[in-house]
Amino acid sequence: MVIGYYKFACCITSGQELVDIIRRTIFPSNIAAMPIKFIYFTTLLFIITSIFLVAGIVSITSRKRGVIRKNELTAGKLREWLMEVILENENLPINSILVPVEIDRLLKKGLAREVLLEELCTTKKSLRGLAATNMVKLYKQLNLDTISRHRIASKKWHIQARGIQELSMMNCQDAVEVIIGLTGHSNLMLRMEAQTAIVRLQGYNGLRFFENLCYPLSEWHQLNLLWLLEQEPVPEEYNAVEWLKSPNTSVVQFGLKLIGKQRSTEFHDQVVSCLRHEDPIVRQQAILCIAQLPNSEGCVVLMNHYVVETEKNIRLSIIRELRGTEDEQSFSFLENLENDDDPDIRLAGKKTRRFLLKN
Repeated sequence: MVIGYYKFACCITSGQELVDIIRRTIFPSNIAAMPIKFIYFTTLLFIITSIFLVAGIVSITSRKRGVIRKNELTAGKLREWLMEVILENENLPINSILVPVEIDRLLKKGLAREVLLEELCTTKKSLRGLAATNMVKLYKQLNLDTISRHRIASKKWHIQARGIQELSMMNCQDAVEVIIGLTGHSNLMLRMEAQTAIVRLQGYNGLRFFENLCYPLSEWHQLNLLWLLEQEPVPEEYNAVEWLKSPNTSVVQFGLKLIGKQRSTEFHDQVVSCLRHEDPIVRQQAILCIAQLPNSEGCVVLMNHYVVETEKNIRLSIIRELRGTEDEQSFSFLENLENDDDPDIRLAGKKTRRFLLKN
């Protein structure tokens, strides 16, 4: 290797020879014949382009850092002011919240209004009572709802969903008709956000979107709607029976879940009729609902349905739900199951009977 380097050094007698060697090494043979000036020009152009590229990247990065720093400073000032509004003990009338001159000057810029809206929504999520009410009044006083409404008019579903969320969080009842128009949207996420918002704004009255619902309600979404309504009993004037007649099986399933959760015994007969539904998911939900209702007839209804039920999973559900009964008929029913041909049925019957004996 040392001898090779020595021969290489000996071959180079001038700077021109070195340039020729480099040119033949870097460039192909058909380019090696190019003038030396062209190579110098190309190298210089590459260096200048690289410098401009690096300078551009540095400029964009520094500008982004500047915007982020500016947003953080703006958010900090707005957050301090919001804390003062939150700590206000009085129920402030609309348009009476004092806006300092510095904040008012800041809010003349669109960016600051966007930052304030985000801070309001973030703060409102963790507030209740008077403080939350003052946040809503401030939102309306500063006309921040115009930003949310503008988002709903967007063609991008995630921007629309954000606008819907802001309007419902800030209790904008005048936006109900706009939001309910999106409860049947083809986009799943936007549709769910609109349905959640309308129930948050209007409670049980918001469920009127069930009338024209073409898409199924997912299990997770049903639980979310139930959570929103769990603090409100089903109004007497509200006809929940119509949900149990819906052609949309997920609506029927939701109605049964709500009746069972609220323990609304006045709908007992309608729930029992759902045991004849053609969809096994609805029949299984009806069994769970009957078990939740405080009615002495539930045990008899479940055992009678067991005889005519064809789905094995539903029969197993009936056996499990008998754990909530202490009727003598259920003990004899479970004893008879020990002679069943299906080992799963026998095992489920033994477990339920053992549970009843312990309790």
